[in-house]
Amino acid sequence: HSLSLPEMRVKQDAIPGMTIPVFFTPTMTSSVFLEAIKGTAREGMGYEISCAQLCGNTHLRMKGYLTVHEENGFESWLDEQAAELEEEADDWGDDDDW
Repeated sequence: HSLSLPEMRVKQDAIPGMTIPVFFTPTMTSSVFLEAIKGTAREGMGYEISCAQLCGNTHLRMKGYLTVHEENGFESWLDEQAAELEEEADDWGDDDDW
């Protein structure tokens, strides 16, 4: 396999059994990027993340889209997610239940 973020010029082979750190810094958020690609064939698709190494019959399905937020927007989203998880939490594991 090979991690690819083509719009960010990032590509790193994955080697079985090895941890390979990858560092990159996006230069624009997803909303700015989406605005920049309006009118192109990629309009509305965002930052692509995919496998760049032909790896089998389902290689074509190994892609998705990466969302880049401003730091403060990300912190707000993270707080919302944490609150939602707290609401959905069940009582399993309480000592009284055992």
